Amino acid sequence: LAHSKRMSVTEQVCRVRARHGTAVVKVISSGGDGGSWAGSDNPAHPWFWRREPSLYEAGLPGVYVDAGLRAPALLARVERPEGVALWLEDVTGRPGSHWDTAEYERAARRLGRAQGPYLTGVDPGPFPWSRNFLVDYLQTWRGVSWDRVDRDDAWDTPLIRAHFPPELRRELVRLCADRHRMIAWTDQLPQTICHHDVWPKNVFAFDGHTTLI
Repeated sequence: LAHSKRMSVTEQVCRVRARHGTAVVKVISSGGDGGSWAGSDNPAHPWFWRREPSLYEAGLPGVYVDAGLRAPALLARVERPEGVALWLEDVTGRPGSHWDTAEYERAARRLGRAQGPYLTGVDPGPFPWSRNFLVDYLQTWRGVSWDRVDRDDAWDTPLIRAHFPPELRRELVRLCADRHRMIAWTDQLPQTICHHDVWPKNVFAFDGHTTLI
């Protein structure tokens, strides 16, 4: 199955077909090329490679389940020489790319109900959650030539011109200029448990729940 190749922790994602149904096998690697997207053995690191296997084994936090959120069921976990293979439920249902506004509203409310209790004193427990994810993630883009956002030729390419109207360009340039100030705000905000990658490819409406991949 198609997946991002930039993140070296995810080595392979396959759909396996058998007589009685299908499953999705996600192979998670402990290795990497040492780059900024390579897996880490540090439990606090954003790309701690055993976090996802551990979460599937432990299950979603109770406040997530109570809010109507679920994850694919873990069918099996197989240790491999260079990592681990997760055999997961092949989730059916309506993907986020086919949702209407009402379904997005339901998902947003469920995420809010799941994340909110941690801001009112609920203990996240000893699970190896990542810390400073946003700051570390943006550091992986430090090689980007940010000055390009001010250049007309970067905005005049056909693909960009077709999807970014002038008013959106102005706001994006302003956002890029303020990025350091906005990142600094995150250090002053209350912390909660987040998925970090909620977008249409990672969410399904399924059996009265919002399923997070």
